[in-house]
Amino acid sequence: MSKRPLKRNFIVNLLYPSVRIAVAFVTIPIYLRHVGEARYGVISIVWVLLGLFGFLDLGLSRAVTNALAKLRDAPQTQRARVLLTTFGLNLGIGLIGGVVLYVFGGLLLNHFISAPDALTPEISGSLPWIACLLPLTLLSAAGAGALDSRELFLLVNLIQVVSMSLSQIAPVVMAVFVSPSLMVVIPTAVVAQALGSIAVLVFVYRLEGPFSLRAVDWSEARKLLGYGGWMFATNVVNPALASADQFIIGSAIGVTAVAHYAVPMNLVLRSGAIPWAFGRTFFPRMSSLSGDAAYALGARALSTMAYGFAAICAPAIILSPTFFRYWVGADFAIISAPVAQILFPGMWMSGSPLSGSLCCKARAGRT
Repeated sequence: MSKRPLKRNFIVNLLYPSVRIAVAFVTIPIYLRHVGEARYGVISIVWVLLGLFGFLDLGLSRAVTNALAKLRDAPQTQRARVLLTTFGLNLGIGLIGGVVLYVFGGLLLNHFISAPDALTPEISGSLPWIACLLPLTLLSAAGAGALDSRELFLLVNLIQVVSMSLSQIAPVVMAVFVSPSLMVVIPTAVVAQALGSIAVLVFVYRLEGPFSLRAVDWSEARKLLGYGGWMFATNVVNPALASADQFIIGSAIGVTAVAHYAVPMNLVLRSGAIPWAFGRTFFPRMSSLSGDAAYALGARALSTMAYGFAAICAPAIILSPTFFRYWVGADFAIISAPVAQILFPGMWMSGSPLSGSLCCKARAGRT
C-alpha cells in the first residue's frame, strides 16, 4: 500500500474544516434571523451534548487507525478482525450511550437550562433523534479511522464535506420555508448526518470486506481498549471542560445568552482546523514508523504548526470586532466579539500541543 506525500495529505485534510467554516459563515446569520437566538442556543447545547457523548468510543477510533496502520500490508482477515472488534465495541457503547443521552439530555435541557416554556415541547420532541444518531456516529468514527489508516483522506473529507453541508444547509432551508421549530430543524440535521455515516460504512465494507461476525476477537478488544486509554482522558476531560461553560451559561442566564457565546466559541474552535489537520495527517504515518522516527516527525510537525497557527490567531484577535459587526450585526457583535478575543489565545495554547500529543501516542503504539 503506497504512502501519499504528507504535504498533499495535509492540504486535503484542510478541505473539510475549511468548507465547514465557509458554510458556517453563510448559515449562522440565517439561523439567528429565522430560528431566533433562543432556539439557536438550544441547538448549540444539543450538538455539544452529542459531541460530548460521541467521545464515548473510548479512543477506539484512533486505536483502530493505529492498529490498522501497523497492519497496512497484512491479510484482509487480520485487518477485518481488528475492524469488526472495534465495530462491536462501538455499537455496544453507542446503544448504551444513546439511552443515557436521551435520559440525561432530557433532564438537563428541561430542568437545568433556562429555556422559554414554549420551547419545551420542541426540545422533548427532538431528543429521540439525537439519541438514535449516537450509535451510528460511533460506528462511522471507527470506519473513518479505518479509511484514515489507508491515508484515504480525500475520500473521507469529501464524505464529511457533503454530510456537513447537508446537515447545515438543509435545516436552514427547512427553517425558512417550512418551520423554525426544533422538531423540524434538528431531525433534518440528524438525517443528513446519518446519511454521511452510512456512506462511510459502505466505503469501509467495499475496501475491507467481506466481514464475518466470527471475526470479532475479544482478546483484540483488550488491546484496542488499552491503547484507546491513551486517548480517553484527553477526549473526555477536554470536551467536558470546553462544554461546561455553555451549560453553566444556559442554566444561569438562559439559552439566548448561550447563542451570544456559542457563535464566537464555535468560530474559535473551527479555527483549530490547522492543528486538527496536522494531527489527522501525521497520526497514521507515525503509527507505521518506528518510535524514534515517529517522534522526530511529530516534533517537526509541532514546530511548524505552532508558528503557523499563531499567524492565524494573532490577526483574528485584532480583527474580531470588525468582522463580527459586519457578519452578525452590531448589536450581536458588542457581546460576541470580546468573547472571541478572549478565546483565541486559549485556542492557540490548546491547539499547539496537539501534534506533540499525537506524536507521543503514536510512538507509544509502536513501543
